[in-house]
Amino acid sequence: MLTDATSPAAILIPLHLITLFLGAGACHAELAAERPPPAYLTEYFLWIAVGGALGGVFNAVVAPMLFRSVAEYPLAIVLACLLGRRSAAGQSGVKLSRADWAFAAALGLLIAAATHGARAAGPATSRPAQLLVYLVPALVCYRYVERPARFALGLGAIVLNGLIAPLAPGTIVHAERNFFGILRVRHIDEERFHDLVHGNTIHGRQSLDAADRGDPLSYYHRRGPLGQVFAVIDTAKPAASIAVIGLGAGAVSAYATPAQTWSFYEINPAVVAVACDPRYFTFLRDCGARIGPRIIVGDARLQLVRAPSHGYDVILLDAFSSDSIPVHLVTREALALYLEKLAADGMLVFHVSQRLLDIAPVLAALADDAGLAARVRDDLSGGRIVLARGQDVSRWIVIARRERDLGEMASEPRWRPLPRAGARLWTDDYSNVLG
Repeated sequence: MLTDATSPAAILIPLHLITLFLGAGACHAELAAERPPPAYLTEYFLWIAVGGALGGVFNAVVAPMLFRSVAEYPLAIVLACLLGRRSAAGQSGVKLSRADWAFAAALGLLIAAATHGARAAGPATSRPAQLLVYLVPALVCYRYVERPARFALGLGAIVLNGLIAPLAPGTIVHAERNFFGILRVRHIDEERFHDLVHGNTIHGRQSLDAADRGDPLSYYHRRGPLGQVFAVIDTAKPAASIAVIGLGAGAVSAYATPAQTWSFYEINPAVVAVACDPRYFTFLRDCGARIGPRIIVGDARLQLVRAPSHGYDVILLDAFSSDSIPVHLVTREALALYLEKLAADGMLVFHVSQRLLDIAPVLAALADDAGLAARVRDDLSGGRIVLARGQDVSRWIVIARRERDLGEMASEPRWRPLPRAGARLWTDDYSNVLG
């Protein structure tokens, strides 16, 4: 958790679920051990209900205002460890001695020193650095697993250091949390980049060097699939009207030309604020000097209803973030809405780079159901490639009413026909993310 590990999912997901099960088991064991005589059971269950309600309010309302990260999760683990062997030992309360506090303070200072040393020695995100800073202190804590107070305080020291000075790539220059999750802007010292990160997914990257500041990087690099998409658009429709669902850092706007009109749909107000702040990213500011793009805040599907019929030559969807799918944007009814707003020879462009989920079969089923032409290009489909500075491997899908509307992508070998792979059609009444 403290190193932002996201893989291998086959290990991490069961590990989190087992942790939840054991933590809940410890809490239920405490409740069972402290149950009162039958005469007080009504009051007992009333307070359990009140506790559950307060916990829900804390997680949903208070925690997002107090913390810039999901700090309540590791803190809950620490508190659960405090209960771990209390009932088994027959203790009626938690006793924290001066020696326990001194142990936690000493461990915390050692971790802080190790973190500083790891950063000074080189890339602090290397596995040896993470093992030194987090695993060794955790093993020291485990020596006191039979003493819940000291064990939990030691883990608390590890968690506190990890939350204050995480061993993650770069330096966090901005972080905020709201209903939609955690948004961070990272300064990558070695490469001189700013990254916009939502959860664990990069939503845009910009070089801090003046010569390269206007280049779209990460998944939007000109050498990647999107670069070819806009080369086709600029040739076929130099005065295109373009809608982008999902703003990110605004990197896509680097492709804008003065003759075009652009509209961005973004549901998260925090993303809009960060993308428009030139301290972090200047794509929109520089784009605004050329075309003055519109930014519409709200759910894209609801807002798109208000757009004129057949008013967009291109609709680009870049809303599938943090390995999650906003299902309502990839259903038969959603596709019908896009086609209603798309020009007769227009193009739909989907960014589907994912670590865990494969959206391609879903889009293939939608395209097949509507009788549309579709192509997919994966940076790795032709084998290993040499990525340019700041470029990430990406996957994009293009869909149009006719093959000829895809331009050179209809016959270019890197753009392959979209295989359906037997996926059932998604509708507003049916979806299957797990499948």
